[in-house]
Amino acid sequence: MNGSITSQAGAQQPERVLFSFGPLGVSVCKGCYSMWKWQRKNSTVIELTTLGIKGVPRCGLSSRAFEIPYSSIASLQVYGHPARLGLMQVLDIRYWTEAGIQELSICTYNQNVLRACEVLASFAVPIYASRS
Repeated sequence: MNGSITSQAGAQQPERVLFSFGPLGVSVCKGCYSMWKWQRKNSTVIELTTLGIKGVPRCGLSSRAFEIPYSSIASLQVYGHPARLGLMQVLDIRYWTEAGIQELSICTYNQNVLRACEVLASFAVPIYASRS
């Protein structure tokens, strides 16, 4: 990811943050979200930019830094928190890397997931609701 995009006119534009949330109320885990899986809680800011989704570590805590370009996303699913916490939802992202398909889950408040889905839809990323 080179940090800039090319517009139709060919000029370089800087990457812009369209929506961000966290670190409070954000849990990130590798793979499908589970209450029994090790998670990094309240230490990562999630940014949806003009290029993709980023996890930005905060406070020197054990955070999960990541960058997922929109073009590498294979699928997205949204589902409720496994403990049926009504205020929380999970955004599960499967994406292509050189090593094959990887999976990352972000658990956060409903309004963050809804806004993230709006941004993702504007980049024509299909989102599937499941396991409500």
